[in-house]
Amino acid sequence: MAHESTPHAQSPAPGRERPTLDPRVRVLLAFSYGLVVLHSGTLGLAVILGALCAVALAVTRTHPTDRSVFKACAAFVGLWVGIKTGVDMWSGIAPTQALMGGGILGMRLFALMLIGLCLALSASPRTMGTALAWMLRPILRGKAWIVALAMALMIHFLPLTWQVFTRVRHTMALRASNLPLRSRIMLFPQAAMRALSLKTWNQTVAIAARGLDRESAWQTRFPLNAAHWALGALLILVGCVLARL
Repeated sequence: MAHESTPHAQSPAPGRERPTLDPRVRVLLAFSYGLVVLHSGTLGLAVILGALCAVALAVTRTHPTDRSVFKACAAFVGLWVGIKTGVDMWSGIAPTQALMGGGILGMRLFALMLIGLCLALSASPRTMGTALAWMLRPILRGKAWIVALAMALMIHFLPLTWQVFTRVRHTMALRASNLPLRSRIMLFPQAAMRALSLKTWNQTVAIAARGLDRESAWQTRFPLNAAHWALGALLILVGCVLARL
């Protein structure tokens, strides 16, 4: 348990990270572009998706293991595109329209997943959590830290869950390769859920031990950087323009 990482232990304090874009601006950009992706046209969506792919590749350049997450997102989107296209064609929709509808759904879904991936990999969960708490404090007041803790845990568990799935898959390839396909299909989720339940329990105890279950742990002073906020406003304006294309 002592070796389990938490949003607090995994990252330094927000003020000690290397100088990058203000985390509050990053959270605001992620939320804004999530809305833009849902309401933009095909051309604007294609431009945004291309930009997000470039950002995601840049973020994962120094983390080879994160590239596998990028590929898994693409495979997940491809699966749902195939399902939607097949259902539409089964319902009598013309193949061209079905393919177009599936493609647009895939672009939106992939863009949203890339936004989450870039946000999760661009800074530590603790930093993102404190930024969200700062933004929500005027609205939620004393309960803002609860949302911040939930977001930090979500960001923390995204790569952790992928690591668990990867380890379970490798273990089954070594020790359960002789089992029938049906048995392996049933064994994989059982083993993964059991491993994740242990991780969840360890995280719960570690959070309480490090004092992250209280409001004071999610309060920090962010330095004001007008250039970062100006850049964020410019990017949001660009997103609004792309949403009209």
